[in-house]
Formats: sequence, C-alpha cells, structure tokens
Amino acid sequence: MLTLTRSLARQLRAVFRRAGIGKSPGGYGHRVLFSSGHDGVRIRGMSYQAAVEYRLTEAAEPTEAFLPLDFLAACEGRSPEPVTLDTSVPGKITASWTDKRVPLVVEYLPDAPAEPADFPACPAESSVNE
Repeated sequence: MLTLTRSLARQLRAVFRRAGIGKSPGGYGHRVLFSSGHDGVRIRGMSYQAAVEYRLTEAAEPTEAFLPLDFLAACEGRSPEPVTLDTSVPGKITASWTDKRVPLVVEYLPDAPAEPADFPACPAESSVNE
C-alpha cells in the first residue's frame, strides 16, 4: 500500500505539466509510475523531453503501479489529507481519499506501456545553480 497527500498530488501534477510530461508521446506517455521498496517511494513521469522523479524516504512494501496522469488531477487538493493506493488485489489498483468529508474510492486497471523506457540514471555529479 502506498500513501501520498492530496497536496503532494497537486504539486506533482504541476511539475509534470511544466515539464511537458503527458503532452507528447514517448517515455511513460500519459502515465505516472509509482514504485516502492525498502529504500522508499518513487513517483516518476517521463517523456522524450524530460524525466521527473520525486522520492519519499518512508519505506513501503515493494510494489509498482502505472496510473494515468489524470489520477493526480482527480485526487489533488490543498489539504495534507492522505491518498492511499492499494495494490493488494492482482489486476486492479484502488485509490481512496476524502474530499470535503466525502470518502472517494476509484479503481484503476494497471496500464503499463508495452515497453516502458528505462528511466535515466542520476548524474554522478551535481552542481549548485545560483
């Protein structure tokens, strides 16, 4: 099970939009990859022009799920309320959150690209941008 906040979904959607992810084919297309393991949770979006990864340091059960980019728009909000992704049932991903005291549950069918592109490796060095 993966958990993120509604405000994080809003921020991620804005970053992915600014990076042009989902506008052009290639990479993950109109999808976001959620993967977790003992080293934390990674949320990735990728196109031919850009690759964006957000990491959460909290360890989680190893799992991987491709969700439509529209998922972030559906669950985003200004509050830090949790959004939970349940991948325990094979062939289905269940997202649940609360919006204005109304519980919402949405089911997604896993939709991975036919051949997902490899995510680029982190650079060996980084520099400060003044």
